[in-house]
Amino acid sequence: MSGENYSLRDYQQECVDAVLSDYTNGHRRVAAQLPTAAGKTIIALNLMQRLPGPALALAHTDELLEQAREKMEYFGLVPELEKADARASLDARVVPGSVQSLRNSRLERYPVNHFRFLWTDECQHAPADTYRAIYERFPGALHFGCTATLDRLDGEGYDGIYEKVSYETNIKELIAAGWLSRLITRVLPVSIDLRQVRRTAGDFNLGDLSEAIGKALTEAADAVVANIADRQRVIVFVPSVNEARIFAELCAARGVAAEFVSGVCSDRREKIARFRSGETKLLVNCIIISEGFDLPEIDCVVLLRPTQSRALLCQQIGRGCRIWPGKEYCRILDFFWLTARHKLCAPASLEGVEAEPTTTAGESDEETEGPSRKTLEDHLREHGADRYEEMDPLRDVPFDPLNVDEYLVLPHEFRDPYARQVPTLRQIETLVRLGIPAAKLINRGIVSDVFDILKSRWARKLATIPQARYLTALGYRDPWKATFDEASQYLSRRRERVHR
Repeated sequence: MSGENYSLRDYQQECVDAVLSDYTNGHRRVAAQLPTAAGKTIIALNLMQRLPGPALALAHTDELLEQAREKMEYFGLVPELEKADARASLDARVVPGSVQSLRNSRLERYPVNHFRFLWTDECQHAPADTYRAIYERFPGALHFGCTATLDRLDGEGYDGIYEKVSYETNIKELIAAGWLSRLITRVLPVSIDLRQVRRTAGDFNLGDLSEAIGKALTEAADAVVANIADRQRVIVFVPSVNEARIFAELCAARGVAAEFVSGVCSDRREKIARFRSGETKLLVNCIIISEGFDLPEIDCVVLLRPTQSRALLCQQIGRGCRIWPGKEYCRILDFFWLTARHKLCAPASLEGVEAEPTTTAGESDEETEGPSRKTLEDHLREHGADRYEEMDPLRDVPFDPLNVDEYLVLPHEFRDPYARQVPTLRQIETLVRLGIPAAKLINRGIVSDVFDILKSRWARKLATIPQARYLTALGYRDPWKATFDEASQYLSRRRERVHR
């Protein structure tokens, strides 16, 4: 197969068509949310081939830049790298550029509006000042950003960067369609004490986390080795370089071909090459392989780095989502109930937040109680992963994550001890006011899911729950995707016709 005769998958073509349509209709800066392994690079390169250049492809890691460069060459584009000692010419049709390198005089070397198309890979990083400076240099360019997760733990949105989300799909839809690998989680009964772990910038403090996990590495290595005998490639996520080195040594001592890799390894390319070839079965890493690492043979992901960020979790799990001959599913070894606590499918929102919604501006619906992000830390401190359990983390996820009524009629089974607890009276009262039947709110797992759906609806300015139900009864097309203004205008026109 060559780049010239490659056919886009159906959803990839839908994404390309949606982006081009939005450009035609006057939008200049759009984003798309597709899960890891969905082929976001292929979509971006197809757009590059269709749109006038020159084009700039922005990324923040060597791995992402190298991946983009290789695929550009495969598809017949001639990239010139802008990174470190490599400098692209001003005649280059396509430039894969390092965000860290494109600054000050190096950025100013390019005339204002030199690039006519910008692609930001892993665009959840786009609000950073380093990215904004590049966008401001080329304000007339069409801009396309893609990522697996638009939400950000720091709560910063995409104001002034993207005007709308042109397209989105989720991991469950692509698994059902056969484009991604099934996921099966095993929660392992290893007790890791996180009671002394503080939080920094919304997530667990890495220093505290490293100390806590370091005390349980031997027990964790025993559990991992016992669960990977039938696996081909195993990727392990840990919080620090020291834990990566020690855990690799522990696994190697137990007969597994294991190595560790980090950003400070001078031989990381050689180590990754050995992992790709199969010479190494288990690769322990400290974050550097959470984005842009394509190896479809990975059939086991080990989560030894707890996080409160859904985006980071999805990136880590995404390393095992690619399909491969003979790969029936990817096994997720989870020490912290992370796959039960976080939503692996969530609607895209340019609000960028990973936070609970509010009922009105400035009024918290939860305050300090209920399923806030803080309760994940409380849960880990109180329970940890205290027993072995296996589950499909996507089994109960509805296909339409904006339809709360569709979600409420599904059967739900929550294995997380916190999620099985009775909801608070305040939670129930808040949701009842918003149109959710109290009889359906039987545990905090359902309450948390409903709040997530409502947050997504409010971020998109969609119709209220009563409006969506009324539109459904009237036969309105896609009632759960109608905006509040569309619903209000439609119902107002209908009332006027009735009273004539």
